[in-house]
Amino acid sequence: MLEQLLRRIANRGELPPHVDKRDTLPLSGPSGSGHSGHRSFPAHSGHWADARLHPRSAASNLNVWQGAVASYLAACAERTEPPLLPSPFAQYGQGHAALAQLLWEGHKNTLQRGMHIIGPHALVAMFGPLPKQVWVHRNLPTYGAQDLTWQEAPESVLPPGSELTEFDTTNQHHLLWFYGQAVPEAVHALPVGIGEQSLKLRRFPPVDPKALELRHLAMLRLFSSGPMPFSYLLANTKKQNQGTLVADVASFYFTGALAVVPRKG
Repeated sequence: MLEQLLRRIANRGELPPHVDKRDTLPLSGPSGSGHSGHRSFPAHSGHWADARLHPRSAASNLNVWQGAVASYLAACAERTEPPLLPSPFAQYGQGHAALAQLLWEGHKNTLQRGMHIIGPHALVAMFGPLPKQVWVHRNLPTYGAQDLTWQEAPESVLPPGSELTEFDTTNQHHLLWFYGQAVPEAVHALPVGIGEQSLKLRRFPPVDPKALELRHLAMLRLFSSGPMPFSYLLANTKKQNQGTLVADVASFYFTGALAVVPRKG
């Protein structure tokens, strides 16, 4: 069933067979601007593919994870331009990253009720209960997560007389997927033991299919065979996609598509 779903998505018009043809926009690009062509995060040029498929100790798996994270962060630090992401994130920027970070840090306490996000001077976003609709101010300033605070919404998430024309709509899953893809430091928010345990596919990523690159579909196909440690996933990932693998794991995990489970054996 998963194989059929992946094939159907890969063949849809919004997922063209050549990723470099997809319209994308820079992370910090102005709202409504356009850009053709595709650039992903810098690919790692090391030798991760030397990993073997035989069982590894937990310590060895952890070392592979730590090495991948270090290489990814080093490559991102050398980047001179922000990453370009698929069209669902055309209007996303630093403010959305701050909202996503705040959401993830407080997700255990806030997903079940409506919340307002307050910036230094005004209401900047409104979160409905559960991972449903989010209203984000169209002129969202470049805030950091430390500049934002939660405030529980009263009876209605939407304040009386609010001008919704000033807000764009998205959802919590898209914010969290963006967080994993666009913010290198997001990998530090993952569980400490993620490199020691196995990763298990829980569900298809709950995001717009246009947000998925072909490498994400390849990951789904790998996980269809069952739980696996990160070292196995890395060894079976194409070399050109290994440099972004920890970011992809982060996006899958933040959106609930992946879970960490104890290793067997």
